[in-house]
Amino acid sequence: MESRPRERENQAREQNIRKRSDLQSIAKQERLRELLVALPQSTRGQKSDDIMHVLISDLEEKGTYPDAPYILAHPLLTPEIAKLIENAGKHWVGQLEGRCFIQWEGPWRRLEQVAAKLRQESPQGFRAVLVSCTDGTSKMVRIFSRTVRLDHYGRKRIVIMHETTDLIDTPVFLFTDALFWEGHRIAQLWQYRWEKRMFL
Repeated sequence: MESRPRERENQAREQNIRKRSDLQSIAKQERLRELLVALPQSTRGQKSDDIMHVLISDLEEKGTYPDAPYILAHPLLTPEIAKLIENAGKHWVGQLEGRCFIQWEGPWRRLEQVAAKLRQESPQGFRAVLVSCTDGTSKMVRIFSRTVRLDHYGRKRIVIMHETTDLIDTPVFLFTDALFWEGHRIAQLWQYRWEKRMFL
């Protein structure tokens, strides 16, 4: 009877290793170039969101990275791309601009205004967490995470992330459809993001 829980534990560990390996592979610019070159010629010269649509559809059809979520910097993630990923049964992490509106304790407010209020009134709400970078180093970041309602996306989990302990740097605003993910996990996944410059 004891072997079954241990077996499940080993399977979960192996799946986590596969996910990490997929993320590390897909985050490499050289690997992304290979994936882009393999796309149909008709995608050349298209807008980045059109290329993203073709690329994600192709990856999901082939099952290239079955365990990896999509981590997309602004402006690669759009409501349409988010829906495409969700329909494939995957999760995503995206980047928000500070001027976007979220529903915060009733009224709709700009995310950057909410972040400034939190820094001023509740700096202790930003947890210090250690994240591993793609180059093998680690860094400490401070994060605040909560599930809110966003314009155009609906209910999502946001993360406000600072790279300085005194919170004086410009924060990075992240969000995900995976409402059950902790802020630390989202901040860690962000290290494996695709950026628009990779598609130029």
